[in-house]
Amino acid sequence: MGSLDESKKQLYQRQVVNRAAENRTVHLDLVYRERILPRMKFIHAGLSKLCADMNQSDSPIKVNYFIEGLGRLENLVQSDYQVEADNLIEINEITFKYHCFSEGELNVYIEGKKNVDMYIELLTENKLRFKGTTSKNDSNFVTGAKFIIIRYVPVTFSFKVDIQNASIELCIRNYDTLGEACMQFSPESITNEFMKNLTEYVARKNRGFFSLDLPDIERRRIRAKVLYEQQQRAAELEAADKMATVNEPRKKGFFSRLIGG
Repeated sequence: MGSLDESKKQLYQRQVVNRAAENRTVHLDLVYRERILPRMKFIHAGLSKLCADMNQSDSPIKVNYFIEGLGRLENLVQSDYQVEADNLIEINEITFKYHCFSEGELNVYIEGKKNVDMYIELLTENKLRFKGTTSKNDSNFVTGAKFIIIRYVPVTFSFKVDIQNASIELCIRNYDTLGEACMQFSPESITNEFMKNLTEYVARKNRGFFSLDLPDIERRRIRAKVLYEQQQRAAELEAADKMATVNEPRKKGFFSRLIGG
């Protein structure tokens, strides 16, 4: 009987785990469709309008970039605004992008193979356009390189669904300097005011928008995550209770043996 009881106990535990996983999947789908998807569509509509407005604007927006060790890319002009989505029906990712450009090149010589490799990685990762000509010593070892960097910097704002945290992640690349910064927002924080501030941020009229709001953004993200985890735990407990009721044996005391009581 002991072996039979143990087998039934393991079967019951597997059923509880499977039912909890099924409920979690249903819950995640509900979170996506009721809370996140409407906000992703709202973001896409807002960015589409922003693209149209910015591409028709006659007021140039100029940007300067300082790349430590390489120099300055000055008086670049923002242009060619575009928005893309992976799927217009069930959106999981939206990319808003433009580039900053001016005629001319930046020429700089970098000494040392490690430094050369580092700058190649930096420029490549951030999708800058450049050419490099290496210098070698008599032993054919790289001692440095001459870089010719086009005055061109692509900027991207990528909105992605983070279903596990019931939030929307925003990653911004090359806005003020080369590199990427990411932050998370609860769906409820994506409002008309948010899109207004984002529009001003793109136009360089509110450059401190995200940096000033980061502490509050983090607090909202944590609150959203805690609430989500509480809801998920409640769903799992409810599933376990239902499973226990359905599978409780008629024989008195058997259920207590299954759970070790």
